[in-house]
Amino acid sequence: MAIHNWCDAPEIHPSQIRVGDTIGTLRESGLHYKVKLISTPQTSPRRWTFFGRDDRGSEHANVFGENDLVRRYSKAP
Repeated sequence: MAIHNWCDAPEIHPSQIRVGDTIGTLRESGLHYKVKLISTPQTSPRRWTFFGRDDRGSEHANVFGENDLVRRYSKAP
């Protein structure tokens, strides 16, 4: 089930994001996109890079660290 309101989307740890999830960043409240690829977590400090495409076809990449939270609008089927 998709969440339509930014405020209702749960904030989760980057390690819980999966390919196919629709995520948004806490830094840019209007940006959300479907995750197409996730990099292997880098170590020391742990960081994840998510690559995806929004509804308009623009490609995005965001890096999240161990202490960051990600908004998940919808889970992968």
